[in-house]
Amino acid sequence: MTSPIDERPILLCRVDVPPKLEKELDDWSPWHFDDFGRHYTVQAVSSARIIRDWDPVNGLPAAFNDGQATRWIPYVCLDIPSMHAWVGSPIVTGGLDEPTMERENKYPSIAGEAFNGSMMTVSSVRGGAGTDHVGMGMLIAERFEVGPEHEAEFDAWLEGVHADRYAALDGWVRLRTFRGDRTAPHRFPWTRYLGKGNRMILMELREGVDAKAIVRSAAYGAMLRDSLRWDAVLPYTTREIAQNFILRDVSHMNERP
Repeated sequence: MTSPIDERPILLCRVDVPPKLEKELDDWSPWHFDDFGRHYTVQAVSSARIIRDWDPVNGLPAAFNDGQATRWIPYVCLDIPSMHAWVGSPIVTGGLDEPTMERENKYPSIAGEAFNGSMMTVSSVRGGAGTDHVGMGMLIAERFEVGPEHEAEFDAWLEGVHADRYAALDGWVRLRTFRGDRTAPHRFPWTRYLGKGNRMILMELREGVDAKAIVRSAAYGAMLRDSLRWDAVLPYTTREIAQNFILRDVSHMNERP
């Protein structure tokens, strides 16, 4: 059974961190999460390492090896209006200080964006968890940029047959689809979070379940071939496997207006 917690929107941030800078970012992230989490809308935040594996025998399918981001960071919020207020608040704008932007400027761009952020609402839930964090397990995500001419067909597929096929797989805790929220003002700082990728399917796995084994299975291979047909039509797609390693509950430290 799903709960309102499973339907909370997220602000998804993705960065491409060079290996020599990973420790610097990962050591700084908990402090940064607590700092950015000082707004009543922010309930939780996490960081996951995006995995690549080019081994010709046991590696990942090419569709999961061609992305650029190395960190997957979703902030869980109460609703879209308060998320917009948080992004425009001094908590966020003040946090985008010179040292923070200097650190970010060291990272390569992602698909032409210096920083890839997306505000997203939940459009369907299977296997609700009733909690913001489902554990330190892995995740599998597919993200797409879908234009108006394809939305009806794409949404019926993503939230219908494609999500049903995901649900038939083993090892998951929660499966959700998302749609991008593009209603924020098109000016700084909101434009940081209006990036590419306005549709997503996200599968969160039980701890100890190997996402690589899932995407290498025959069942997932058939799903992936069907999904890849959209790459010939849409301008932007990404597929990523990631391992959670930081989970932060910040609901206790929220500042209310």
